[in-house]
Amino acid sequence: MKIALVNVNFRTSGAEQLLGYMTPLPLLLIGGALIKSGYKNIQLFDAANKNYDNDRVAKLIDEGDFNIIFISNMASTASLPLVLDLAFKIKERCRFSKIVIGGVHSTYHYEEIMNDCDYVDFICRGEGESFCVHLVDAISNNSSLSDVPGLVWRDGDGLIIKNNDSDPINLNEYSAGWDLIEDWDCYVSPMTRERAAVVQFSRGCPFSCSFCGQWDFWKVWRHKNLNLFVDEIEYLKNKYNVTCFVLADENPQSNSEIWYSLLEEIKERALGVHLILNLRVSDIIRDKDYLPLYKSAGISMVDLGVESASQKRLDFLNKKTTIDQNKEAISLLRANDIVSIVQTIIGFSDESIEGLEASFRLLESWKPDILHFYHATPFRWTDYGKKIDNNLIIQNDYRYWDYKHQILKLNNISNETLSLFLAKFLFEYHFSSSSFYRLAEMNDRYNQGALINAYFLNYKYNYIEKFKKLTPSQRQKLKT
Repeated sequence: MKIALVNVNFRTSGAEQLLGYMTPLPLLLIGGALIKSGYKNIQLFDAANKNYDNDRVAKLIDEGDFNIIFISNMASTASLPLVLDLAFKIKERCRFSKIVIGGVHSTYHYEEIMNDCDYVDFICRGEGESFCVHLVDAISNNSSLSDVPGLVWRDGDGLIIKNNDSDPINLNEYSAGWDLIEDWDCYVSPMTRERAAVVQFSRGCPFSCSFCGQWDFWKVWRHKNLNLFVDEIEYLKNKYNVTCFVLADENPQSNSEIWYSLLEEIKERALGVHLILNLRVSDIIRDKDYLPLYKSAGISMVDLGVESASQKRLDFLNKKTTIDQNKEAISLLRANDIVSIVQTIIGFSDESIEGLEASFRLLESWKPDILHFYHATPFRWTDYGKKIDNNLIIQNDYRYWDYKHQILKLNNISNETLSLFLAKFLFEYHFSSSSFYRLAEMNDRYNQGALINAYFLNYKYNYIEKFKKLTPSQRQKLKT
């Protein structure tokens, strides 16, 4: 049984500009589960990292004569058209090979995909580790597919069958197939200039923000054994010289006692690694006395889901935080030499120039190290998406549902005005004298160097490249 794991070449003006095209953790976890179960003939194709188009990937799959192809990408909605295009091209060449797709979007929109795409053989709903073993076992043994939890498939008459849901897995029973990566020099972060890997300590989130569906997808918060997780970090550091670790967790610090124990274990081993992760502002404040431990455990950057500088918007999103907490969390991180990366959502239908200006001034006063803005995206499986009328959606092409494009109709301003207003503010914020003064004052030389790289990478990709594409009138509006 020959198995291919394919990460499609999906690109956006997002995290990859700073962190690079990161290790495809979902596929590596599938690979690790299959290797543990005795399957050895497995090959990883990371088209995003190699910049391979779908025609080239399909040709490689054809030449490899694979029996089963798992296709995945972390941006499950925006990458779906690319995933389906690759599936179609592989099926044209490899008629008898079985194609499997998964991810959050496919979990909720499986019926639509199976009805429209007869070249997709199987869909994984939910987690992939246990699923992939059950599926490959069933295909290898020519046994019933009805016994594969989480599987969507077609019977002999073409009828779409949805099996029972799978149960949440025990994270201690699975590990990533890191040895499937052939060249670790392909996974160097442009921002920190060191080898980087995406790892995961926990899954799930006890909160239920209306714009996010991860808490529903993972079903329940759970974590890996502390020692097993730190063993994994130590293994990657010692064997592959990986020193930058990006945690894929939605909410790793949900249980404070477990969280502090994890940080103590990392600190105790003195691994000399750097951690980048998502945390809630409320938990930064909860842990204000433990922030020195954060630092000594290697946490260098925290991605804060601030989401908004408007309390009304935070309440609408069911964030369960306040703007005062946002401000305090950023200040606490700065006081402990930890970089703050602040994410804020814009592009709601009721946006106005006055509201944006007020939010931008407040964000500016909080002084985060890096500011990012995401456009409101009404994924249909989220509580927010379920409330949005189809008439409000002006962009139905999934390729643009990447948080970087306007999806909703704006009632008070034009899309162009919002885009130019946002670009102007971000440029003025990141390249202001006060930003460079804060940069010069930093005590941590690693973080200082990473931020310098981040600013100029942002300048290259978000300003120079985009400025070249503007019309003369747009350039004039940007200046004013």
